[in-house]
Amino acid sequence: MKKIIIIILILAAAGAAVFFLGWAEFAVPPGQCGVLRSKSHGLYPNALVNGGRTWLWYKLIPANAKTSVFSITPCAQSFQIEGELPQAAVYMAFTGVEGRFAYGVRVTLDWALKTESLPQIVLENNIWTPEELDAYLDRVQAQIKVLITERVRDVRETRLLTALGSEEDIRAWRQILEEAFDFLQWRGIALSLDKEPDFEHYEAAKALYAVYIQDMSERLSGGTAALAGGRVASQFKLDELAKYGELFTKYPVLIDFLKITGGGDLQPLKQSSP
Repeated sequence: MKKIIIIILILAAAGAAVFFLGWAEFAVPPGQCGVLRSKSHGLYPNALVNGGRTWLWYKLIPANAKTSVFSITPCAQSFQIEGELPQAAVYMAFTGVEGRFAYGVRVTLDWALKTESLPQIVLENNIWTPEELDAYLDRVQAQIKVLITERVRDVRETRLLTALGSEEDIRAWRQILEEAFDFLQWRGIALSLDKEPDFEHYEAAKALYAVYIQDMSERLSGGTAALAGGRVASQFKLDELAKYGELFTKYPVLIDFLKITGGGDLQPLKQSSP
C-alpha cells in the first residue's frame, strides 16, 4: 500500500513538473509581458501575461524555448512647435510688420505600446532585452514628434491653427496618429496654441500683398514695353501699399474695412499739409 502511495506521489510530482515546465506564462511577473521564442517553432504569436494558462509542449525540450520579459509602461510625451504663418516672411517684409505672425503650439500626448503588438515589434526589430525595447520606443517618440511638427508647419489655412484643441481637431489628429502608429494605444492627445499670432493683421497684410501682385500681373500681361513704361507707377504703387501697411499697424480699424471691401482698389494717400 505504501509503495502505491509513493508511486502516486511520484507521478503527481512528475505531472506537476511537466505542467510547470510547459506553462508559458509561468516566468512572467505581474504587470509585465513576455515574448516566447523557440528553436523548433520560432516566435509564439501572442504576448504572454501573468495569469494566463497557455501550455506548450515544446517548452519541455531543454534549451529549446526562451521567454523575454518586458514592462509595458505608458509614455507621457510633451513638446513645443515654433513656426510662422504661411508666407509670413513675405508679408512682414512687404508691410514692415515684424514678429506678429509667429506661433507656438504645445503638444501633449499619452500613449503606450499595445500588448498584442509586442511579439511582432520584437521580431521585426530584433529586440531581446528591455533596454533594446526602450531604445526602440525612443525612436518611435522621435518619429511622432517629426510627424506632428511637419503637419503643423505645413498648415496652409490659418483657420486650422485657430481650431487647435477643438473636438473635431482632436478627432482628426487621433485618426492621423492611429493610422501612422497602429501598434500604439493612444490614451490622450492635446494640442494648444501657446503663442498666438496676430491673425487679423496677417489677413490684412495678405490682402494688401494680393493687390500688389495683381497689379504687377496686369502690367506683365501688357508686354515688355508697357512694363517698362509702368515701372515708375509700379514703384509708386509699392510705396503706397507700404504706407497702408504702416497705417493698419497704427489703426487696426482699417482691418475691418479691408474685410468689408475685400481688399479692393486702394486709392493713393494724400500727404497732409505742413
